[in-house]
Amino acid sequence: MRNLMLPVLPLLLCGGLAHAQLPKDELERARNLYGDAPSALLRNNTTITLTYDKGRVKAHRRIEQERMLLTKYPGMESEEVHYSKELVTLDALNAWSMVPEAKGYRKVAVDRITHKDELDDQIFHNDNRVASFVFPGADVGTVTHLDYSLDYSDARMLTGHFFGSGEPVEQSTLTIITDPGIEVDVRTFHLDPSQLRKETVTKGKRTITSYTMSGLQPFRSDDDAPSFRYFVPHMHVLVKGYRNGKETAELLGNVDLLYRMYYENIVNTEGPPPPAVKALVDSITDPALPEEENVRRIFNWVQDHVKYIAFEDGMNGLVPLPAEQVLASRYGDCKGMACLVTTMTRCIGADVHLAWTGSRNIPYRYEELPTPAVDDHMIAVYRPEKDPIFLDATGSEVPFGMPTAFIQGKEVLVSMGPDKFTVLQVPVVPAARNLRADTNRVEIDGNRLVGSTSSWATGFHRSTLATGFKRVKAEDHKEMVRRMLTKGNNKFKVDSFTVAGRDDKNVPFHLNAWWSIGDIVRNGNGERYVNLHLDRPFVDRIYREGRKVGVENDHTSDFITVTVLKVPPGATVTHVPEPSSFEDERFRYTIRYEVADGEVRCIGRFQEDRILLSVDDLAAWRTLLKKLRADMDRSIVIRTP
Repeated sequence: MRNLMLPVLPLLLCGGLAHAQLPKDELERARNLYGDAPSALLRNNTTITLTYDKGRVKAHRRIEQERMLLTKYPGMESEEVHYSKELVTLDALNAWSMVPEAKGYRKVAVDRITHKDELDDQIFHNDNRVASFVFPGADVGTVTHLDYSLDYSDARMLTGHFFGSGEPVEQSTLTIITDPGIEVDVRTFHLDPSQLRKETVTKGKRTITSYTMSGLQPFRSDDDAPSFRYFVPHMHVLVKGYRNGKETAELLGNVDLLYRMYYENIVNTEGPPPPAVKALVDSITDPALPEEENVRRIFNWVQDHVKYIAFEDGMNGLVPLPAEQVLASRYGDCKGMACLVTTMTRCIGADVHLAWTGSRNIPYRYEELPTPAVDDHMIAVYRPEKDPIFLDATGSEVPFGMPTAFIQGKEVLVSMGPDKFTVLQVPVVPAARNLRADTNRVEIDGNRLVGSTSSWATGFHRSTLATGFKRVKAEDHKEMVRRMLTKGNNKFKVDSFTVAGRDDKNVPFHLNAWWSIGDIVRNGNGERYVNLHLDRPFVDRIYREGRKVGVENDHTSDFITVTVLKVPPGATVTHVPEPSSFEDERFRYTIRYEVADGEVRCIGRFQEDRILLSVDDLAAWRTLLKKLRADMDRSIVIRTP
């Protein structure tokens, strides 16, 4: 593990600022220590208080942040606090600035805080709220203070604390205060124990445990990086249970207890299918067909006729809407759509079950973090105990038999009954199923190439293209095709195109386009030089040296490109480049040329088999890229009479 620590800035925090050095001296010292960082978190603390009250554990969370502004940057004065109306409510909020003056700091309180609903086009019935405000006197050298508290309706919904940030962190502490009899566990991620200081004290009847890290370097994200949970040091807090006299309860701590919590939210979905659901299933299925075909028909119907809209409305963010309500309204969130799929397939006796999973933004496995923080999504699973098929109807263009891209590689907690579950892993769809194959047929016209492309796409390549055509206005389709194909150079122009397979997600997407490219043929001394690498997979994916985080791909990929050049009458092909290749278990390419029947063919294949590349993988990627760029700079030579 890399060294996360910086020298500790000897500033007196919070109330001690008034007795520290002069503001200009503190600013100079901070700038010397933190370089060109725009700001530094002097204090980043979370305090979680767990109390026992009338047969349940109450959870209270306090966040305190103190930040020094080191340079001017957009938004330096603005701050937001997010909470909800029901599940995680705002208990208190205080904010102020310590404005530097010649001999000390002047405290100026935030006098206006605006509370409003947090609106999102993708979320319907959203109970999230946001408190927005501006720190007064925010300028270079100002120290801003934020102190707010949240109450949890269910202590099992607690998360934890991120010690690191995108800016330097002077001191970061997680403190857990518990009443007697409350049992707590912490799970650590990306933490070096030698850099963590733990202290436990007893105050009265309460136990106070603190975990502190000091002098953390900023954690820089990069293009195509996985979420911050993959690399920033953090802890999650689990409330395992309590013992109070004769009262005892187990809350969390293992997958069995998490499933028990989850099952309470779906128990009402398991009754007999409503008549309206049964009537619909009877109309779209055929008893004479194999069961899997009827499951496909049901799944495709939900994809095509139910609009995905997220719900974050109190308990509606946790409990699926009834299948008949989703059917009647024709919209639902992931839970409602999964419930409708399972209810409809129950009508034909298929072995389909509700299941929880996490998007790839969440890196945890169920065993290592058995809390609601481990997942954020629901799907259905067909045949979980034999050749499972993962059914996620929120992906309206994903073919039957494939998962959505954002749950590939993730664990799935499948409900098998009141006291039974199983944990499966969603496969990563192999590159061969995510095929794009472009055949370009071209002729020379002066310094231009004119030609056509026949492009076939399957798997996630297909779903991306089909989704794009549905979301973009018809008058903008030609521009979308131009950007998608992007042959040769920026003088690529699409004249016309046709599309097939757009409306059937179970067949390949097929695009035909007719186009031209200007200023791409070089002429000299009776020879023409033509670079046939009109498609250039990989070449724009440049990852800087010194990068500290890996790369996340949407999916694996297999890209085959064939460019066929018709040799002008009377001309002779005098040179074609040698074949070239790069072979690695993670990614590879091959390029070869053929000359026959008055044509020159350039045939390339580019494959990538990983959806997550580590920092170590990037060294091999840079080697591939360097060789590929050299290989793609080579042209064929044609001598004209």
